[in-house]
Amino acid sequence: MRLFPQPPAAPTMRRYQSQHADHLRPSALALAPDDGTETNLIKVYPDVLRQEVLGFGVAVTQASAHVFAGMPEDAQERLLDACFGPDGAGYTLCRTPIMSCDFSTAPYDYHSGLLDAGNRRLDFSADDAGIVPVLRRIRDRRPELELVATPWSPPAYMKTTLRRTFGGRLRPAFHQRWADLMARYVEHMGERGIAVTRLTVQNEPEAVQTWESCLMDGRQEARFATEALRPALECRGLGRVRILGWDHNKQRAVERARTAFEDADNPDALDGLALHWYAGDHFEAVRHVRDTWPHKELLATEACEAFRGSGRGLSADDELSAAEHYAHDLLGDLNAGAGAWLDWNMLLDERGGPNHVGNYCAAAAFFDMTGGGFGGTCADGLQLTDTLAWVSHVTRFVRPGARVALVSRCANDVEATAAVNEDGSLVVVLLNRRGHDAFHKLCIAGTRDLPSRCAPLSLPARSITTLVLEGACGPATRAASGPPPGTR
Repeated sequence: MRLFPQPPAAPTMRRYQSQHADHLRPSALALAPDDGTETNLIKVYPDVLRQEVLGFGVAVTQASAHVFAGMPEDAQERLLDACFGPDGAGYTLCRTPIMSCDFSTAPYDYHSGLLDAGNRRLDFSADDAGIVPVLRRIRDRRPELELVATPWSPPAYMKTTLRRTFGGRLRPAFHQRWADLMARYVEHMGERGIAVTRLTVQNEPEAVQTWESCLMDGRQEARFATEALRPALECRGLGRVRILGWDHNKQRAVERARTAFEDADNPDALDGLALHWYAGDHFEAVRHVRDTWPHKELLATEACEAFRGSGRGLSADDELSAAEHYAHDLLGDLNAGAGAWLDWNMLLDERGGPNHVGNYCAAAAFFDMTGGGFGGTCADGLQLTDTLAWVSHVTRFVRPGARVALVSRCANDVEATAAVNEDGSLVVVLLNRRGHDAFHKLCIAGTRDLPSRCAPLSLPARSITTLVLEGACGPATRAASGPPPGTR
């Protein structure tokens, strides 16, 4: 019996299309036999499969949790459905800070002081009152939820500067104690039913910030992971937790990978790299890291736009521009070899906060804490922006366990990615950021399970389109492609 039945003679793709404020309109696209056209093609190869998709997600900071707690329950439900529901973004990953970051209402840590040498008097009450209840609500929708946890800074007394802000470094004498605290955090979250599956060693380790920050070079990261953090995890039975380095901008990913992965003493100190988008695309750097170290994980862990509102959310043009930028980065990172992609704050208030140093930014969702409903435009005070809908064009349809497929384009006017899910469905996502419509022909190359098929494409100006073909790839196609990079 075939697990993936042959599609009908004239297969039809499900089509979903979005423009500003008009999201995921459903329709159908009929495929016809390949007529041999050789021009103006966007060609998809379902049997040329690359890295495995680990999942997609968003950060739950203390700021997000604070705003969430101030929302009425129906608005909370609407937000959770939009982010984690099967008809929303379908996220399965969350990122959380270990202790406070700038997106906290005030600085806090878990440590009661220098005398607590054994980490016995740790106080997790700030997270237990704020972040953890939100994560539990998410887990109720997504039992498979996985957490990526990141520290912005160790406790002040462990650092050379004796403060958590303005950089400084972790003092060598406190490596093990800091590692033990991080491992205890993982254990604590597990006790509350939240699975931390990945830790990053340090957020943005080459940035001196006015908020919580700490400097750490590549060799220090690798040494800390090998000599302190991994043993601390293993002694608590948490050896399954993956440890990622860098967690900073993509433009230096190659240098960091060389330092971490070419260490002759311990090339396996880190399981992969985490990447941010703030210095530009640098998709070529991501591709080089993926090709050179194919069994290391690459996660895009943070992206956000600057906040240009004035207490009234985002303007229509800012909202659409942010959605286009997010979609561009998400498609580019997947094509370059990333296995996961996470947005920054799940939710912020009408100012793009709270943020205890005033470092406000935009988010995919805002809630008007003043009660004004963004000038009456949002009855329940919750604004879900274009960004969430546009990202959903990928995250709802490309599921964990999928593999990214090769796409070849005749020109750069349309951006595209494709993936094959474990159930054999093919997903193609097409982004047109231009101010005019684009016209192409989609060609799905033949496989062992499906003959070559084509269809004309009309992509409206400033739009994103998702196409889904069920049963495109059966077991023969997936088996022929070999094991996915990014797995062990």
